[in-house]
Amino acid sequence: MMVDCPICRHANIQVIYQGPLRKGTFGDNTSQDYSVYSCTHCHVKFIQDIMPLDYYQSTEYREDYNNTVEVNNFYYEYDINDTHKVAKIGLQNLRNKKIADFGTAAGTFLQVVKNISDYTIAIEPSKHFHGVLLEHNKHVFSYGDELVASNIKINIATSFDVIEHVTSPEKYLNDIYNSLEVGGKLFLKTPNFNDILHELIPDYYDAFNYRTAHLFYFCTKSMQYLLDLIGFKNYTINYMHDYDISNLLFWMKDAKPTGLGKTDLFDEYFNLVYKSYLEQNAKASHLWVEAVK
Repeated sequence: MMVDCPICRHANIQVIYQGPLRKGTFGDNTSQDYSVYSCTHCHVKFIQDIMPLDYYQSTEYREDYNNTVEVNNFYYEYDINDTHKVAKIGLQNLRNKKIADFGTAAGTFLQVVKNISDYTIAIEPSKHFHGVLLEHNKHVFSYGDELVASNIKINIATSFDVIEHVTSPEKYLNDIYNSLEVGGKLFLKTPNFNDILHELIPDYYDAFNYRTAHLFYFCTKSMQYLLDLIGFKNYTINYMHDYDISNLLFWMKDAKPTGLGKTDLFDEYFNLVYKSYLEQNAKASHLWVEAVK
């Protein structure tokens, strides 16, 4: 089958994985094999023809990806990460701003920043969350193109662990770009394909990492290509690591995910140094993009 890159349209594509994909938690895999492709031109990795579009709008998708659709469970899972995101962005970049979070799920991040913003806008395909989102945000849309069509301009766009899920990253980022006012800022977080686990134990980690929920896998080069394609002229790509040293050690020991805090041999200071090292050397779990329109 001939496959062209969905980002740059080049035909020079390599298959880098052939096998089942993870559907939800560890061990829950598809019954059939799929191909993961790598573009030699723009360096993005991608999967094609996995699930119908309405799957990503369903509660089944959220149950597969997050193991829950309960709002309180989202609060518990994301509160710590949202604290880190606010610290990374800086309150000075959020105060008195019109903020839209693209792919916000239950809207946990927007709840954190609501009281310091001018107002907040939630973008979320899953109708399941629209009720609670309407309680906390001035506007709620299913997709970014609806925000663009509204002619509302925003100061700040955020996107956390979302772009890897969408069927067209180009359209997704283009909608964000078009919703920003001139001088507006995008803060985007997405998994880093070249993280430490991929570098050290690719045979085990990659089989876990490739999943039905993630259609795209970005590295620094592929993210640069996409940002240039959209028209962002002023941007930086840095890194953010979400896991402690025990996650790495137990992955290498057991060849499977075991979570965080699995040993008390290393204190908080050691973990901060470990995370800082990975972030400085582009081996962190996530890319962190800051872009200005």
